Amino acid sequence: LSTTLMSLADGADLMFTGLPFEQPASNIAEYHDIPLVTLHYFPARANGHLVPGVPVALIRSFMTMVWWLVGLLMKRLDDRQRGELGLPSATGRPSRQPAVDSVTETVAMIAAACEQLGERALVCATWGDLSDVPHFEHVKVVPVVNFAATFPACRAVVHHGGAGTTAAGLRAGVPTAILWTLPDQPIWGAQLKRQGLGTVRRLSSATQQTLVADLRTILAPEYASRARRFASRMSKPADSVTNAADLLESLAQVRRVA
Repeated sequence: LSTTLMSLADGADLMFTGLPFEQPASNIAEYHDIPLVTLHYFPARANGHLVPGVPVALIRSFMTMVWWLVGLLMKRLDDRQRGELGLPSATGRPSRQPAVDSVTETVAMIAAACEQLGERALVCATWGDLSDVPHFEHVKVVPVVNFAATFPACRAVVHHGGAGTTAAGLRAGVPTAILWTLPDQPIWGAQLKRQGLGTVRRLSSATQQTLVADLRTILAPEYASRARRFASRMSKPADSVTNAADLLESLAQVRRVA
């Protein structure tokens, strides 16, 4: 990663990265003396609002400890990279998705829930081996899916609750059931529930019965109406891309770190 970034960043005006590669990217940006911009697509720093219902002080302390541990674990790699770049040792802290245990069991649960409700399902299964997944007449399993093309044709969407997928569902104007796995995802689920646009539940606690209950809730006509109204308030993808590019160009011109 460091070698690739070194080559790609040579002559660049700005380094733009996401959270997983922020620390190595920041070292490369420092080496090339260019601004660094990190896209925080979920609240990752120590804050008190990651898990709804848990006291703020407890979550804030927990997240502070997590980031301290992350910094401790990454320090050896960070020091080695900075040494190779001829940079001084850092004094500050550096600032994957759980897999579903059984694809077969998960698809079977989805199939049973949809059969009970009289619905069809399109399942995007990018995880695991799909060779042994049983065939159901009302369920189609695919390895990839185009959210922008598919979501508007659905009555509801069910997903992990990542920031991008949640936005795609909102833009499509359909209700959402979020089955979250990582601490940032219930944030978006809580917002959807508060707006009357969907439900939220931890994936590990989901069963056929809870899936049926959640789908029954969001398939109600009032949820579809609210979702369509909310979709009209979403920014257009082209506008978002233009705005993001403008922000990056302005930061590159003033050589700021964001």
